[in-house]
Amino acid sequence: MHEVWGLPLNLALVTILWVNKPDIISNITTEAELYWQFHLLSLSKLKERLAKHPKTAFLEPTSTKIGTKKFVEKLCGESFKALQNDEINIPESTINNMSAFCHSLGMPAEELTGAFLKKVTTSQGSFLYSFLHKGMMEFMAALSFPMKLTNQCRGQSVNTATPTKIFEMLLGGSHPENLHKYQNMLIQMISLLHMGDGDEMKVSEDAKIEALELLIRSGVNDKDSVLRVLKNIKCDHSSARWIAQRFELFDEDTEIEDHTIDAYIALLRATEAPLPNREEIEIRINLFDTDGLVELQRQLYRHLINPSRIYLNNHFQGDSEPTVEERESIKNLLTNDCKEYSGIWDPTFEIPPNIEWLCVRFKDHLSLDVFCQFLEKTKRISYLSK
Repeated sequence: MHEVWGLPLNLALVTILWVNKPDIISNITTEAELYWQFHLLSLSKLKERLAKHPKTAFLEPTSTKIGTKKFVEKLCGESFKALQNDEINIPESTINNMSAFCHSLGMPAEELTGAFLKKVTTSQGSFLYSFLHKGMMEFMAALSFPMKLTNQCRGQSVNTATPTKIFEMLLGGSHPENLHKYQNMLIQMISLLHMGDGDEMKVSEDAKIEALELLIRSGVNDKDSVLRVLKNIKCDHSSARWIAQRFELFDEDTEIEDHTIDAYIALLRATEAPLPNREEIEIRINLFDTDGLVELQRQLYRHLINPSRIYLNNHFQGDSEPTVEERESIKNLLTNDCKEYSGIWDPTFEIPPNIEWLCVRFKDHLSLDVFCQFLEKTKRISYLSK
């Protein structure tokens, strides 16, 4: 989540969530989850205001909820249009239409629009409505898909709607061609399709796979590109397994590096253990930044996978010292399958019986003494360099 938290407006959303719902922060792992939780918070605050508003205070809660859903559905459609037109501001004509729509629902337009849009006064004294930022606009556009894939969307059949058909409908009947501009929206949409399972927005596995195929058509079509976006995609076992097989992410030549560790952790976490054909998988760990090492080891262990080569460069160079948890993870990684290891050596470690190459740094003389005792027992290492 480093990239997500690094965006100022996203950080502002995190702060708002922390004040209102601090218990959910630790469970947010993707950008879509951040926006989804903020969306739920916005709905909750809106519900409180509508309960006190003169126009809606007398309405049954169910009626208010239905009216709000209809408005959100309409706003999602307008969000897609704004994305299609490369806009972040809502045209005045659209705001007028939405105000009329709110009036037909018997609900206050200023409360509904204000719950999801930012109102700004221009230098000419007029008002302008816009999304908080492009990410939120893409999120609202993405929300169109799970809404229309379930019976929450009026008149839309769960059995006939598909992501591609919804795309065509939102594009005014046109077949989606250039999907690159919708790539971020598709990433959020895929996450929403999986997140919605517990929120009365459950969709079929076929729909989830079709959404992934749309993402491939948007340009995420090779191993490197899918690893770049995978860490920001929420998916279930079947989708994770489909991604792994489609892009051959686990094979005899798998290398987990700093820029891919989050993606592999996300994939391993989402996939039911153990991975198929794990005997044919050879994992090399090559890291400078070891922040995710503990979780990676935990997930590899869950899938009964032992890495064959481990290179922990900062530890070897002395640029960083492993934490207690990282030391325990390294110890667990040094299994019978390990053939090469580069990193720090701890007195609690044991030399794997099948090791072929060791390049280690010692924190103190005690570590060196214990290591030398191991060397004497193995009778296999013939060269030691200071």
